[in-house]
Amino acid sequence: KDILEMLKKAGLDGKVEFTGSAKYHAFLPLLGEDDIRRQIIANNETCKYYLGEAYRPRGFFPPEMAYSQKFISVVESLGFEWIILDEIALNGEPGKVDYSKLYKIKGTKMNAFFRERRLSNLIMSAVVRSKETLNEAMREDLTSDRYIVTAMDGETFGHHRPGLEKMLFEILDTTDLSLATISDLLSEKREVIEIDPIASTWASSENDIDQ
Repeated sequence: KDILEMLKKAGLDGKVEFTGSAKYHAFLPLLGEDDIRRQIIANNETCKYYLGEAYRPRGFFPPEMAYSQKFISVVESLGFEWIILDEIALNGEPGKVDYSKLYKIKGTKMNAFFRERRLSNLIMSAVVRSKETLNEAMREDLTSDRYIVTAMDGETFGHHRPGLEKMLFEILDTTDLSLATISDLLSEKREVIEIDPIASTWASSENDIDQ
């Protein structure tokens, strides 16, 4: 209960932004619309029960960042404003996202934010283990006007990678970086590009996309 209370306070204080997802971690592109809706609603109900007013999700995190066009209308109809996807979902090739711009999914009001694969994987693999090594990995980014989105499973910090939670706490306490929630980025004046993301997951390779 102490962890739930800390998360609740962090949400109410604006230090954490919670997202929606599918309660049972289902692979959404393979489900029918009714099941997709049921999973998302069940997740919302459970999170609301435990987090109360702190749970006000504007964004959606699909399990495994698995995306297909078939379920975006369901996500939008449930009130979400943005979705997070892996950068390969932009056009099937990593490294093509312009992080100085914002992206909107064609035919919807939904924004898409793309996880930067390189930095996320450096953290997930524990190649980056401290604020200093993170700064080194981000050296070119720190002098640019681009934003950076990293994403990984929560158990990366301390479970899969024992000790890595210390780096997470260092980052959250640092004054060197300008930390922002994804929804904060929506209020920035940036060029918005309309896109049609392709079916993929955060583990997809270019070969997977070709096949």
